[in-house]
Amino acid sequence: MFKYNADEISKELLAAIQAAAKTMGEKADISLQTTTKVNDVEKVGICIGTGNETVKPTMYIDREVEMIRNGDLSIKECADTLLSQIRLIMAHETGEIAATVKSLFENVDKSRITLQIISKEKNEKLLKNAPHRDLCGDLSLIARYHFNEDASAIINNGMAQGLGMTSSEVIEAGIKNISAEGYEIKSMSSLLAGMMGVSEEEFKEMEGIDKDAQMYVVTNEAKLYGAAGIFADCSVRERVADTIGKDFYIIPSSTHEVICTAADKIPSEEMTSMINDVNCAHLLPEDVLSNHPYLVNFETLKISNPCIDIMADTNSAVDKITATAHM
Repeated sequence: MFKYNADEISKELLAAIQAAAKTMGEKADISLQTTTKVNDVEKVGICIGTGNETVKPTMYIDREVEMIRNGDLSIKECADTLLSQIRLIMAHETGEIAATVKSLFENVDKSRITLQIISKEKNEKLLKNAPHRDLCGDLSLIARYHFNEDASAIINNGMAQGLGMTSSEVIEAGIKNISAEGYEIKSMSSLLAGMMGVSEEEFKEMEGIDKDAQMYVVTNEAKLYGAAGIFADCSVRERVADTIGKDFYIIPSSTHEVICTAADKIPSEEMTSMINDVNCAHLLPEDVLSNHPYLVNFETLKISNPCIDIMADTNSAVDKITATAHM
């Protein structure tokens, strides 16, 4: 077991990487950076660049640090492995991302803006410095800018200013893009049947599933930050309502997807307990969205929060999002 704490290991690992890079003649600017992610989760990363980039690629090293602490990996072994990855990043990604960032501020590409939905309570610090829109009393929509398929960043106030956009314009651009994005609504039985190699009908017979008690997984095609769609885009709620045929609950299984089911089949208290169990046992801290379900009215498609008294401004926020989604 390594005697040092995580901070000391990170610093020693950085020093070993910098020394190895110098010996090999690499001129990369390699530094440590602690980043506050969603839900106030802090991650330690190694930033790589040439010293002139506005945005630098970052390799998060939490897993490696834990392996060193447990004695499963030495500092030298880890440094050598990470340096090999750094050299690849220097050769390919740094220039690409730097060029994208430069182009970002010269030619604003609003199609790269998308949304993520997060807990309002758990992200007070983040929300103070980022365009966002509150809804349902305890949730907030924030925006992300996608540099490429593998890299994205939360749009903060400084980036929004660089884009020449107001906070409202950033969020509205994200809503427009979400409305144009492909969203999947698949029954849980269909997904499980596929995993078992049987038809959905055969699976239902095996498990004795009642159609009215069916659960549906809703996410985007990329399955990344896909929980935002049903909250931001009324047309996604409409599709789910047409499928279920009555008032339904949105079960926030993560920031990437939600599960929907008829509101009269499972008590909200039972769902809240189930959600808490999943959040604690199966999700990364940064992927947790909420600890309770949300109710959608079949007729109006409005979302309410059964766990709190819905304030007038919350309903206005949801109405505004719905109206914007149809523009």
